[in-house]
Amino acid sequence: MRLGFLFLFSLFFIMVGCGTDMADNTNENRADVLRLSNEQPHPGGIATEHPADMRHLEGGFRIDRDQIQDAAETVDGVEVQRVTFLGTSVQVVIQNQGNENDEELVKRVQNVVQRAVPRYRIDVLMD
Repeated sequence: MRLGFLFLFSLFFIMVGCGTDMADNTNENRADVLRLSNEQPHPGGIATEHPADMRHLEGGFRIDRDQIQDAAETVDGVEVQRVTFLGTSVQVVIQNQGNENDEELVKRVQNVVQRAVPRYRIDVLMD
């Protein structure tokens, strides 16, 4: 009984293995692999089809960074050194170019930037 079961079990795996045509299973002919390949040209040079590809979001961050920088520099005596995105927070590092008190300047810049881009929590630091 056991020998018969073992024989049938072995025969099953031999039949399954022999019935597989390896030529059809190569990655060269599979459309899903070709679509995800970085070697394929994409319109506009950016592949937005794959959900893990985040390069299409770079333009949004650039626009937000420019808006933050422009808003902060509308305050007299402020030069923006750096804008860093940390999730839903933005860290803006400024330098005081005028004679104004640093704490007041930080509060003014924070209010102006917060009104310009209300979707972020703004942290202003002095350099």
